[in-house]
Amino acid sequence: NDHYDGYCRNRQPRTPPYALRFVNNAPITEFNDRAQGLLSDHSPSVSEDFVLKRRDGLYAYQLAVVVDDIEQGVTDIVRGSDLITPSYWQLTLWQYFTGKQPRMMHLPLVTNDKGLKLSKQNHAPSIESRYASNNLLTALDYLGIQLEPELHTGSVNDILQEALQSWRKKWHILGC
Repeated sequence: NDHYDGYCRNRQPRTPPYALRFVNNAPITEFNDRAQGLLSDHSPSVSEDFVLKRRDGLYAYQLAVVVDDIEQGVTDIVRGSDLITPSYWQLTLWQYFTGKQPRMMHLPLVTNDKGLKLSKQNHAPSIESRYASNNLLTALDYLGIQLEPELHTGSVNDILQEALQSWRKKWHILGC
């Protein structure tokens, strides 16, 4: 079983330690993703009563990130497509706490030749600073952001400034 079956939903808490779960009576099962389009998941895991506080006493990431984002006034969330499934729980919490949801965008992962995402957790090599401009241009190309050829020899700052403008145009994002 990959999801929680609700065993403890109608039971009294035991003696500590125990996990605290969100009673998920109104799960978000669909949302419009700015990159992926309409996403829909009606699997039992999306509707399960998910953990808010772990048995070891730590608050779960799902709760912490939502409370933090709400407190900071976040309106748009951009992350990797590997985090689509947890987004359903987070959007459920957003809806519960605020009655609204942030705009979501899940981008494709950059992976190595074995299919592992390039990240610290997978021990991906760090980017050498002497290749920063080339690495940045490669990343922008992967994201579908094409810059004018004369910027290809520009500084990292110049590339970033132009990339930011292109990103905003592509996704219709207003800058503050």
